[in-house]
Amino acid sequence: MAKALSIGKPIDNRLIENLFKKAPFAFYLSADKAYLVSSDDELTQLDFGPLTEISALTALQQFGVTALERVKEKTAVRL
Repeated sequence: MAKALSIGKPIDNRLIENLFKKAPFAFYLSADKAYLVSSDDELTQLDFGPLTEISALTALQQFGVTALERVKEKTAVRL
């Protein structure tokens, strides 16, 4: 991405989706699908029940970049 930015290419949806395809992290949905969570550990499972993993790209497509930013900042966001 740094190369694309350094030569003045615009940041568009395609570039963002390609970055999310390669993301080394995932997101998680609560059992009732009411919350999007950034980590799957014992504490989050106590709060939200069993979590279902979804890829970063799927999360981006379903919830948008603003929701993902909030999840990364706060650990969990009500959908």
